[in-house]
Amino acid sequence: MLARLYERAEAAAPEADPASEPAEDADDAVIGGTLQSPAVWEKLLVDAAVIGGSERWARRLRGLEAEFRVRLADIGQKEEGRRQHLLCEIGRLKNLERFALPLIDRLAGLPRQADWGDWIEHLGVLAAAALRRPESVLSVLGELQAMAEVGPVGLEEVSGVLRDRLRFLRREPPLRRYGCVFVAGIDEVRGRVFDIVFLPGLCEGLFPSRAHEDPILLDVYRANLNAGLRVQDDRVAAERRRLHIACAAARARLVFSYPRMDAVESRPRVPSLYALEIVRAAHGRLPDLRTFEEHARQGAPSRLDWPAPAEALEAIDDAEFDLAALGRTDAKGAGNYLIAANPYLADSLRRYARRDRRAWFPADGIVKPDAATRAVLATQRLAARSYSPSALQHFAACPYRFLLHAIYRFRPREEKVALEQMDPLTRGALFHEAQFKLFRELQSAQLLPVRPQHVARLIEIADRVLDSVAAENEEKLAPAIPRVWRSEIEDLRTDLRGWIEQVAAEPDGWLPAHFEFSFGLRADELRDPQSTLEEAVLDNGARLVGAIDLIEKHATRGTLRITDHKTGKVPQPEPAYVGGGAYRQPLAYALAAESLLGAHAELSRLSYCTQRGGYRQIPFEVTPQRRAFFKQAIALIDGEIDRGFLPAAPQRGACDHCDYRPVCGPNEERRVAMKDPGELDGLQALRNIP
Repeated sequence: MLARLYERAEAAAPEADPASEPAEDADDAVIGGTLQSPAVWEKLLVDAAVIGGSERWARRLRGLEAEFRVRLADIGQKEEGRRQHLLCEIGRLKNLERFALPLIDRLAGLPRQADWGDWIEHLGVLAAAALRRPESVLSVLGELQAMAEVGPVGLEEVSGVLRDRLRFLRREPPLRRYGCVFVAGIDEVRGRVFDIVFLPGLCEGLFPSRAHEDPILLDVYRANLNAGLRVQDDRVAAERRRLHIACAAARARLVFSYPRMDAVESRPRVPSLYALEIVRAAHGRLPDLRTFEEHARQGAPSRLDWPAPAEALEAIDDAEFDLAALGRTDAKGAGNYLIAANPYLADSLRRYARRDRRAWFPADGIVKPDAATRAVLATQRLAARSYSPSALQHFAACPYRFLLHAIYRFRPREEKVALEQMDPLTRGALFHEAQFKLFRELQSAQLLPVRPQHVARLIEIADRVLDSVAAENEEKLAPAIPRVWRSEIEDLRTDLRGWIEQVAAEPDGWLPAHFEFSFGLRADELRDPQSTLEEAVLDNGARLVGAIDLIEKHATRGTLRITDHKTGKVPQPEPAYVGGGAYRQPLAYALAAESLLGAHAELSRLSYCTQRGGYRQIPFEVTPQRRAFFKQAIALIDGEIDRGFLPAAPQRGACDHCDYRPVCGPNEERRVAMKDPGELDGLQALRNIP
């Protein structure tokens, strides 16, 4: 069986005529006759939290695909870039499934106990299925064929035997017309000859390695046994023989080196006596140690903090050449060639320099738009297209962030993170889902509005709803550590109970009318059935889309109360109108509800409904003054878009947690302080609204 697998692995695939084959795409499952292994597979595995058996793998990968398709349905055709990205992710996930799931099934089918012959057969099949070039693994398994009848043994013993053998596999490189480099230990070059031999590591403690006596049987007793056991002199002689073997393998040239610095312990190293012996053999005398070290330093001037030679002509690649040229202090404009070599680098350097000047330049963002840019910005005004209140809040923090997020619709690249806790967005989404389903349950049971005498029953229903939400989302959202998931769910349970008690203590008069009422958004089962696809158009022409957590109607006055539930911390200081442009949601949702429902909005509020927020509420009475301030804030944003002035001008501390910091760099707050402040009057007026 193993021989057949080896022959199959060694057999070369027949060459195809390139002209007759269709062009392969970078995301194809098979490229060049081999299944690709994209770098994003690790990220997909982290996202899917695939730990456990084969059933868990299949279920989690299907769940991740379902999550991708939900996102795809949410964005529809509006954001083509994100849509194409998700389609690529789904394709890569399919490739991963086709490759990984059969292997997981094979691993699950391995026996608990078997003879070595059975293990060799199973592992040979697994290697042939999993590895692109399994020849070296099959060769190791072939060496163990003599043990075929030994057993039965378990997987742990098999792993122990194979671990070291498979860790250092050697595969002979393909023959090349212009020669090749052979990398090996000294013992592997016996009987071989090379034009040039590189012998690194000739420093004390590395080569020769320190010779130690066997602590169980010391050398003095070994010698008395007269059994030919190795003693200290034998160990030293063996190290010298290894040096002779390495030197004898060089036909024309021997290059030896030693590290001058121990990077782990941050201390200098000294050359070993072997390095000095090689020099004495070549020159007939033992060199002075300081002279030897100085010659070595001149021969290899690279440092850990500057990995480049002193002379650019000695560089071995472009990166070393650039560093060597820039490191010279005797030639003005030594790096000027970089400007001509790469037009993109030249443009980047010029833009970077202009950002440090007092005047505003296009390098600072959109500040001096031409006619074509103005025409595009005209389509992005608040009356020309819709924005969510959350997107508008980015403007006060930084107009450039607003540009990237709301107009360009860039999103931060997803990074792999340790699955140690539930991220805030997921936690908030679960809490809102539990709230929505709880309201629907209470509405069906005719337990709305919430009253103090029903609290115990409401908590019982809330626990049942949360358990249902947790069960539905566990496979899709749970971290890899079950204890973390259970702990987070129990924290949500505590928050939900505290919020119910807070709602029950509020005065009567308000009747819940809508839960998760969306406008301008795609229909969803977790939104109010009376939600509308129409955008909310305010009386100043601004168009809004979004979802309101709770809309209540007063029993006698018929007015509306808007509630936006929050799961974070209460802001300090608390906003009075729009909080410097950072808290538009309460008034925006109030005016949107008036526009869509045809009723007067009396009150809007931020409800911090968790322990972290202290169950605090920030009310906003929808007075004429607050309406005027909100319209002024909207007009200021629209005016800046119309003027075409959207620079990187962050508020104090806004860059600390900005998703777009890699785009701008860490110094935008310092740069904006040097700019002409007169251009920021409109932005400053927005930030001054309390």
